Amino acid sequence: MNGFQYAVAAWLSIVILPQIIALSFRCGVPATFGLVMAAIISVVVIQLFIRRNERRARKQLAAREREDEAA
Repeated sequence: MNGFQYAVAAWLSIVILPQIIALSFRCGVPATFGLVMAAIISVVVIQLFIRRNERRARKQLAAREREDEAA
């Protein structure tokens, strides 16, 4: 995911900031900033989902261990 953001950031400035308007930076900088912020938010959300799944897996494992001990 993070690698995809780096790949997009590498060519995004060329697409958004052609040489004829590159000196103004009125459209490219906010767009690049927005995409970087979206990438950061995506990474945080994905990390939260990963932690949630790990917690659920630990709870299921603990429940199975309790069932095995009871049997």
